[in-house]
Amino acid sequence: MVNDLPRRELRELKRGQKNVLTAVTAITVLLLVAALAWLTGGQTDPCANPPNDVSAAVLADESGDQDALINRAMILRALCNPESDP
Repeated sequence: MVNDLPRRELRELKRGQKNVLTAVTAITVLLLVAALAWLTGGQTDPCANPPNDVSAAVLADESGDQDALINRAMILRALCNPESDP
């Protein structure tokens, strides 16, 4: 009976350490998710600054990328300004 006491205390200590580790892990994950949500922000309005799409197309390194960015800029312009002539 006397020899069981240190083993029981050791088991309880390990259980307590496991609970603390679980709590610290959960808090760390929540903080990481909150930080990523804050850093990425919300979705921005694609119609807010159409010249950025044209600038990206002009500055593109590869012609395939440039063509894709030009297409995106033209599509966004059409969606953002439906009253303009094509």
